[in-house]
Amino acid sequence: MKTLLVIIVLTVVGGLLLTSVADEKESASKALGFNNPALSQIKLTDHDQQLFKLGDLIGKTVVLNFMFNGCSPVQTVALRRAYLDHQLEKKDKGIVFLSISVATETDTPQQLKEFAQRYGIYSKNWRLAITDKTSLGTLLETLNAGIPPSEGRIGHLNTVFLFNKKGILSKRYKGYPVSPSLIFDDLYSVLAPQN
Repeated sequence: MKTLLVIIVLTVVGGLLLTSVADEKESASKALGFNNPALSQIKLTDHDQQLFKLGDLIGKTVVLNFMFNGCSPVQTVALRRAYLDHQLEKKDKGIVFLSISVATETDTPQQLKEFAQRYGIYSKNWRLAITDKTSLGTLLETLNAGIPPSEGRIGHLNTVFLFNKKGILSKRYKGYPVSPSLIFDDLYSVLAPQN
């Protein structure tokens, strides 16, 4: 009888813990998604001076990284490899690469356009964008991608984020540069026909 009581108590406690973990995962994914109100309303201007909000990207798979015009292009070149391997410069496959500048006060859409042309990523499916300093701070803090630049210093983590079509963060790639084959494989699985 005592053993049965212990088993029942452990089962109930275990069930509560699993429910708590599931709830945490769900709320964490909402907090780290474009469906989060703090992120969905962030306004950006891309290299073609087109205005959009992060929430507008729900429905697309998004590969997001942070950069700035004076930044080393190593991460961009690595991402470019996955981009070209999927022929995303030729076709709209529901995937957008989004590079957001952390140099809110110095980078301009024209500079980003020149950066894109210089590194062969000028395309409708790869958007280089700027936002205001407050929005950048919110984005960096929410994604744990670094701290907002201050006192003329510019910096960011070399992390790439993969958001699914629901706008939810599904993967983080850490490293410098990120492995194009990892991103390629994950994008391939996104593009594979669903059974």
